[in-house]
Amino acid sequence: MVVTCGEMKEIEEAAFARGIQASELMNQAGLGIAEVIQQFHPKPGVLGLYLGKGNNAGDALVAAKHLFHRGWRVWARLGFAIGDLKELPRKHWFELVPEIESKNAICSAGLPLVLLDGLVGIGAEGSLKGTLSALATEMNKQRKQSHARVFAMDIPSGLNGDSGEIDGVCVEADVT
Repeated sequence: MVVTCGEMKEIEEAAFARGIQASELMNQAGLGIAEVIQQFHPKPGVLGLYLGKGNNAGDALVAAKHLFHRGWRVWARLGFAIGDLKELPRKHWFELVPEIESKNAICSAGLPLVLLDGLVGIGAEGSLKGTLSALATEMNKQRKQSHARVFAMDIPSGLNGDSGEIDGVCVEADVT
């Protein structure tokens, strides 16, 4: 079944109305993302997180925790101050932060590099601006220079989920 972004938001709201917690959905999404990444990369590598401030960032952080416990090394780029993160992503950030390493230290380790697009999800409207646009551009450059595989959750950041149009910068994802 294919749904619009608006319909997906309605599906989520209906789930919340039935008593499903946002944290439960985030944990399931993060685990699913980690499992998909491992399908493509069965052996641990390096995971680079590109994070906005919303629940998409939270999903990415949960995925990173699962992969870290499976031997992956993790670095992160935040698009906002930690205090600007929504409550759930902030909780997951503080759970993961002791495990986050320096990008320069681990990108030279010779391990496969995976970049996880956690900038924005289906709730985003309009083009990426400011720091988010810069991080999407950085991610695309890193993808080409390092032969990294980019995974996008929901949709690649910068892509209109209903029309498929790009207005400005869009993350070039290999897997969505």
